[in-house]
Amino acid sequence: MSQGEKICVHCGESCAGQARLKDAKGNYAHKACAEQRSGGGGQAVAAPQQSQRAAPGGEAGSMAAILSDIDEESMIGGAKSCQGCGYPMDDDAMICLHCGFNRNSGRQFNTKVGRDPNKVTAGGKVMDLGTSAGGAVISGLVAPIVCGLVAAVIGAGIWAGVAYATEIRFGILAWALGGIVGMSVNLGSRDTGGFFYGLIGGAIAFGAVTLGNYWTATLLVNKFLELMTPENVPMDMLHEQLVDEVMIEWAEEGREIKWPREYVSWDLAEWPDDYPSDLIQATEDRWYSLSRDDQMARREEIAAVTKANSPLIEDAGFVLIMMDPRNIIWLLFATGTAFYTAGYK
Repeated sequence: MSQGEKICVHCGESCAGQARLKDAKGNYAHKACAEQRSGGGGQAVAAPQQSQRAAPGGEAGSMAAILSDIDEESMIGGAKSCQGCGYPMDDDAMICLHCGFNRNSGRQFNTKVGRDPNKVTAGGKVMDLGTSAGGAVISGLVAPIVCGLVAAVIGAGIWAGVAYATEIRFGILAWALGGIVGMSVNLGSRDTGGFFYGLIGGAIAFGAVTLGNYWTATLLVNKFLELMTPENVPMDMLHEQLVDEVMIEWAEEGREIKWPREYVSWDLAEWPDDYPSDLIQATEDRWYSLSRDDQMARREEIAAVTKANSPLIEDAGFVLIMMDPRNIIWLLFATGTAFYTAGYK
């Protein structure tokens, strides 16, 4: 017996294509067998042992009693049933949804259940991605993060551009950048707010200010290097090179160098603020004692070395900017403002 075959519980024969009845448990019976069994119009046909087991909870003759309250025309094999499979059909139905039989043409078409494109199956279970918990979490994070990142990149670029044009880093712009990032995250979350979105806004704002500082350092260093020709080498850089030569000569002569500040030493001194006045004067005299060709050679050397070390200069400039106490304050303001704005309900 094939799986799903419609076998009469009374006679054990197939009910396919014949007038038949079906109970709530899915058991089938020929209509004639059920009427004969219930009406006593003849000796009942004994059902095979296997068919008897298919109708637990009582004798197979109880089938008619179970179905006695069903409209006979609406039952399988009734007057309203499909001519192809005997399945009940509405009066105005043209095609049987069970087997595809067309009443008008008399032809049968193959039918199959369609699949909702918005649903996928996994492990034999249907899952609706639009309403699943995972989909809700992802959709709730993507928009706020994307909005925050877009605002961060645009804001950091504007801040760095202003610093490049004016050669002034306006710390208050970093604070404004944090506020813009926070509002963007809040907008992406559809004004949901809360601690979690506040953390997202604060983290993105921290990265935005850091990115703005890096771009600022890079742009200003590149701007400086564009002007770094031998003729434009600053005098301070020339003096810093010469002062080392003068100090070496004084050390060889045993001459003492008295530093204006006690905590400043040879390797920590910055020209000209940390050097004694006699050393500054000796360095300037050394420069003017050089010939014009020697002066130009030193200029060319400093310009070439500076351009070769541009990546190191950019990194050093970025570190100096980030370690600036004023920058740290504005960074904290920006992060805190973004946290509050993004989490605001």
